[in-house]
Amino acid sequence: MGEPANDQQLLNPEACAMRERFARLLSEFSALAGRRSPTRAPPETRIQALLEGFGQLRKLVVPRELAQAADDHETIRALMMGYAEAVDRYCRQQEKDADDFNVLGVMQLTGNEVRHSMVLAWLLDHDIRKLGTHAQGNLGFRLFLNAFHLPCHYADCKYWVRREVPGDVSKVDVEAACRGQFLIHIENKIWSSERNNQTGREWSDLQRQAESLGVDPGHVRAFYLTPDGRKASNATFTAISWGRIARVLEQFADQAKPGM
Repeated sequence: MGEPANDQQLLNPEACAMRERFARLLSEFSALAGRRSPTRAPPETRIQALLEGFGQLRKLVVPRELAQAADDHETIRALMMGYAEAVDRYCRQQEKDADDFNVLGVMQLTGNEVRHSMVLAWLLDHDIRKLGTHAQGNLGFRLFLNAFHLPCHYADCKYWVRREVPGDVSKVDVEAACRGQFLIHIENKIWSSERNNQTGREWSDLQRQAESLGVDPGHVRAFYLTPDGRKASNATFTAISWGRIARVLEQFADQAKPGM
């Protein structure tokens, strides 16, 4: 039988140290050959003894390493089989109900903040001539107000919904407001994070706009919308998650009716 393909991979630290010692002895062989001492064994004898010791050590090391490799192979094989079975179960489940299907993912829009904001504004708007093309009136806004414990009468006034609303020092993603009644700003973040005290600047703009609209401070709200509901740097923003918005959309789908 031939030698293993890569001896270095089969040797443990003790064998590696022995190999290094052997290499040093070989490098000194020529010097030792010219300085034989009657009290020391000849270099040839010492090298032969070293080779014999190396051979004995290898006989001990190689089977041990091969046994470990066999154990590792069996562990990896079991993991791969488990993975293949899990994938097969997942595929069968998706064939049945496709609960992981995401049309936004198919369209590569899952990380697009602008598109998400468009969906949210569409849900909240009551005006079919503008963003509320669902023709369900204020249903979506009423469900939103209920989900986030806001006064339900906000939905009864002539409110508006706008996107990308500029202020003096910031721009908000979604705004819902009614003069003299309420003002709501929603900052939407998907994968990006805040920049340069963003929510602090938005809150300043929100206060100025509320004053110009004659909205009482008690009816001014700011939301920080993210996939995981993380907090904004400005504590006046209420952190909400897209999971909660998704539940509002589900309620909207259940309650929506033609011809409202």
